[in-house]
Amino acid sequence: MNPSDNSLKRIIRGRRVVYNGRVGEAILVVENGVVIDILPYNTYLTNTELLLDCTENLLIMAGLVRFDNIESIESFDEKILSMPKQGVTTLINILNDSPNLLNIDKVNELTNNKSIDIGLIVGADTNIYRNRIFNGSVLGMFDSTANNQDISLLTSDSSNKEANHLKNRVVNIEKLLLTSELQESKGIQDESLVALSESASNIPSALVGINDIKGTIAIGRDADFVVWNPENGVVEKTILRGQIIYNRESSHTLPSHGQRIIPTFIQTSKSFPNIKLPAVQRLNTLDDNCFLNVVNLLFETAPPLARGMLAARPYLNYEQLIQTAIEVVAKCTPDERVELLNSHPKIGAKPTEVSTLSYKEQGYDKQPMSDEAKVLERLALLNVAYQEKYGFTFMVFVNGRSKAEIIPILEKRLNHSTKAQELQTGISEFFDIASSRLAKLKIVV
Repeated sequence: MNPSDNSLKRIIRGRRVVYNGRVGEAILVVENGVVIDILPYNTYLTNTELLLDCTENLLIMAGLVRFDNIESIESFDEKILSMPKQGVTTLINILNDSPNLLNIDKVNELTNNKSIDIGLIVGADTNIYRNRIFNGSVLGMFDSTANNQDISLLTSDSSNKEANHLKNRVVNIEKLLLTSELQESKGIQDESLVALSESASNIPSALVGINDIKGTIAIGRDADFVVWNPENGVVEKTILRGQIIYNRESSHTLPSHGQRIIPTFIQTSKSFPNIKLPAVQRLNTLDDNCFLNVVNLLFETAPPLARGMLAARPYLNYEQLIQTAIEVVAKCTPDERVELLNSHPKIGAKPTEVSTLSYKEQGYDKQPMSDEAKVLERLALLNVAYQEKYGFTFMVFVNGRSKAEIIPILEKRLNHSTKAQELQTGISEFFDIASSRLAKLKIVV
């Protein structure tokens, strides 16, 4: 097996693993850099690679998430080199007073080819950039109009002062982990180790909205771990997305496995250009609202469909998810199917009223036609007539066709069909759209 092949299923065995709010024995199964299963310690597995088998004195904990300030490129690189040795797998850089750094070249220099994952955070009081942060959301978008490239930034709901206080608190926790205060402690209780993991990994991840991928050992999260000895505070190994990036025995640090953390929560604005689906393992672990937000990228989830989709978890892949949705809708009443179609945006709807994908599918990201206003007016009239006749939204898989090309299709279906036929056609078109979106969207692994 090729150790650099991150698609292999790897296992990590530990007698002391911090997961699910406790310390216990477990086998962690990792694929594509994500934890895909947590099994009893004595489980026999085949067709896997043993990445690590830890002795009883070692603790496996979620990789540390550290906050820091960027001072300069030179000092930043020096700090990064030491972080894997301290168990840090993710660094969140606070850009409070460094507006000169916010250009794509500097950001790439700070974040590319590093040994750990890096996110950039801007305090909410950074007024010069506040209005350019996407929706003021926890995970935001900084648009660098100068070179037509985007910079993905993490944004904070807290003020600069609060962000600095947070940074200091997290650093102090790490000092407790890695300095003589802990080295002098004996017989550390499991409850303290769980609390330490919560404070040094999960809480900082949650505060910047990346705890769907970082901060805990759980199915669907990134396979980021620190393996250390609580009796002496020494870090033995640090693992980032299933790859050992630091090994104390060899003093080796993997130089460029890290990546810049980008938004994984769902954006619904046309200004967010690079939407991605989370890995299905991660999808299965999301709470109900986040799960449905992901599914809404593929198709609208009116309540009758939403209930069925939630009940059918977990899913093996997105193709199975769409097939499940088809089966759920097949069992729905006609009124429930009408409710589903009415949840979809109308063809020709205002650009501000549609999702990111509908915005692109309906061609709003392209140069408008010379007769655009007349086409939209005609579509609006036809949509009203269709809704009045059949009682639900006209549904069509645009498939690259212009709005003008949709008009005769709408006219034909308006004048030469029945409600039952249109309901069946609408549902079929609904899932054709979903399959097309799945084929186009990238999946984050």
